[in-house]
Amino acid sequence: MKKRARSSYAWVINNLKKIATLLSSDRPKTNTELMNDVRGSISLSEKSNLRLSEFVERNLMKCLNPRAKKGRIYIPTDHGLRIAKRIAKAQGKEYHYKESPIDYRIYA
Repeated sequence: MKKRARSSYAWVINNLKKIATLLSSDRPKTNTELMNDVRGSISLSEKSNLRLSEFVERNLMKCLNPRAKKGRIYIPTDHGLRIAKRIAKAQGKEYHYKESPIDYRIYA
C-alpha cells in the first residue's frame, strides 16, 4: 500500500465521524445530507460540524460544484472508494456506491 493511502486510511479510521462520513457517501450528497446520515449512524451533537474540505484536501472526496455558495455536492474519489470499501470489509459490511443518473456538473 502506498504511503498516501496508509496515511489517509489512518486519518479516517481514528475518528468515528470520519468513518461514518466516508461510509455515508454512497451517492452524490450535499454536506447537509451527509451530516444527517452521520448523525443517524453515530451520536453527534447538533452543533457538531462536518468539514468536507478536509476530505477534499486528502483526495477522499470531490466537490462537483465548488463555486456554489450553498448546496455543494460531494462524491467519493477512487481513493475514497477504496478506503470506504476497506473500512466496510473490516466491519463485516459491504459498501456500494450508487451512480446517479443526474449529471451534477451541469448544475455547477
